[in-house]
Amino acid sequence: MSLAALLLALPVSVPSERCVPGAPGAPGADVAIEWHVAPVVELWFEVRALAASDDEPQGELAGAVAAARAALDALGSERAFGLLEGRLEDCQDVDDLAAAFGSLPRRFTLRTARGPREIDLHETGARLVAALRPLEEAWTRETWPARKRELDARRDQLQVFFERGEARAWSRLCELFEFASGSQTVPIWLVTRAPAPGGFTHRARKLGAASFIALRSAAERGLSELAEIALHEGLHALEVRHPRDTLFHALHAALEAAGRAPGDPAARNAVHALFFAAASAVVQAELDPGHVPYGESSGLYDRAGPEAARVRALWKRYAAGELARAAFLDAFVEASD
Repeated sequence: MSLAALLLALPVSVPSERCVPGAPGAPGADVAIEWHVAPVVELWFEVRALAASDDEPQGELAGAVAAARAALDALGSERAFGLLEGRLEDCQDVDDLAAAFGSLPRRFTLRTARGPREIDLHETGARLVAALRPLEEAWTRETWPARKRELDARRDQLQVFFERGEARAWSRLCELFEFASGSQTVPIWLVTRAPAPGGFTHRARKLGAASFIALRSAAERGLSELAEIALHEGLHALEVRHPRDTLFHALHAALEAAGRAPGDPAARNAVHALFFAAASAVVQAELDPGHVPYGESSGLYDRAGPEAARVRALWKRYAAGELARAAFLDAFVEASD
C-alpha cells in the first residue's frame, strides 16, 4: 500500500481565521473528536470489506458484495467511493441511505490519472441501496446488537484515552499546520472492519468532512494506534474544511512552483507522509509516550522507502523549531523529488 492510498478527494472552502504557528499569543484551536456508530454505516463497510477480499459469501450477502464490486469497477478506484461515502453522515438505516443517494447526479465526470471518466453516480448508488435492503432486517436483528456493544465499548475506551491530552494534541497540530482557530468538531465513525487501508476521510455535504475508522485491519488495533489514525483522519478533515492559507496549501504551492504536477505520485506521497509523522508525534507527546508509530508497526514506512524517512526527519526538525517555514518548504520540495 502506498502512502497515496489514503489521500483525499475534493476540498471545500470555509472562511477561517488563520492560526500562525509558533506566534506569541496565537489563538488556540478548540478541536475535539465526535465519535459515532451507526448500523447502516457498519453494514456498508462490512459489505465493502467483503468485496475487497477473496471471500465469496452466499445468499443475499453475495448480491450485496457483487454490487459493491460492480460499483468499484464503475468508480474506477477505492478513493472514488468517497463520492458516495461522504453522504453517510446522516444515515442510520437503508431508507436514510436511499434518501442521501437520491440526489446523486446521473452524469458525473471523474478526473483520473488516465483522463476524465464519466459515471452515473445515481445509478451506482441506487444499485447498492437495492442490494443492501434485503439484508437489513435480519442483519440488524442478528448481527448489529453484538457489533454495537463492541463499537460502543471501544468508543468509550478511546474517549477515556483521549482525556489524557486531546486538547493539547489538537492545539499543537493546528498550530503547526496553520489550521483555523476556534471551536470545531471532527466527526469519526467507528466500524468493525473496512477495505484497506482501514481509515477514510471524505468531503461531506453538511459536516464538511466525515471520517471512518475500522477497529480491525490485519489484526486488532490497540488504543494508541487507533488514536494515531483518528488524529491522522482528523488532519484530513481539517484540510478539507480549510484548503487555503495553511501549511498544506503552501506545500502544494511550493511543489507546483517547482514544476511538480498536482497528481505527481512522489509529491502526493511526501505531503501525505506529514500526516503520519505529525499524528504519531503528538500521540507520543500528549497521550502515550510508549506509542509505536503506525508507519513502523504496519511496515508502511519500510514499504514507502527513503522518501518517507526524509520527510519524517524534516518534519521533526520543523516541529522542533529548527527550520524556518521558508527553509522547510524548500527542503521539502527537494526531499520529495
